[in-house]
Amino acid sequence: MVVRLCVSVLPVGALLFMFPACAPGGWRPLPRQAAHGLIGPQGDATPPPACGDPAVGGLIINEVLSRPIDIDVDGDGSVKADDEAIELVNVSSEAVELAGVGLSVGSSHRGAIAAGVCLGSGQAALLLGRKKAPSGFDPEGVVRLDHTLRLPDAGATLTLTSAVGAPLDVAVYSASDTPTGRSLSRERDGDRDAPLLPTPSIAGSNGAAQTLGTCLDGSAFPDCLPAPQGGIAEDPPTS
Repeated sequence: MVVRLCVSVLPVGALLFMFPACAPGGWRPLPRQAAHGLIGPQGDATPPPACGDPAVGGLIINEVLSRPIDIDVDGDGSVKADDEAIELVNVSSEAVELAGVGLSVGSSHRGAIAAGVCLGSGQAALLLGRKKAPSGFDPEGVVRLDHTLRLPDAGATLTLTSAVGAPLDVAVYSASDTPTGRSLSRERDGDRDAPLLPTPSIAGSNGAAQTLGTCLDGSAFPDCLPAPQGGIAEDPPTS
């Protein structure tokens, strides 16, 4: 197996995260993650905003990679099942807390995100499963469930849930949609009502095998997203 990397010279403080960039199989950086845990636009040095729980439809599943090949998503030097990934995008107008956000695959609960990360409005993060054999450190911008991901090749219904179990988003894919080494993306970035389709087949993707960490056309989030809707979840009223 040949592992191909594209090396970029980044400004000090840039987020060193390897995402697809050159041709399919290359890599690009995600936006910078500041010391306060906010994933936001690269170079943004503004103070951290309030970070609340995501509301229904505010945090969505935007892209799914269930059969990785030649894509070392977690940057550990090898391609394996641990490189299965789900791109999450915050399409709300507020920063949201990812700790406690969970995932179900069909009727099977795959756990929740343990680490506290504040995801800025219009920004993306990659959700991976727990490493079967922990080694080294994850690139910044990766968040992990406390269970393995195990995305079925035969298709599945993916349900993203809040820390209190409320459904945030649902995405469905079938076996015919999951060719090896190709991801599935929303037909329109940031549109939770758009179907998941093979990424190379979507107009504007330029035939890319996957676009994890970027818009379909390779541009940076949030350039491709619709206007933010809503904000963070409201606290229940107290009597």
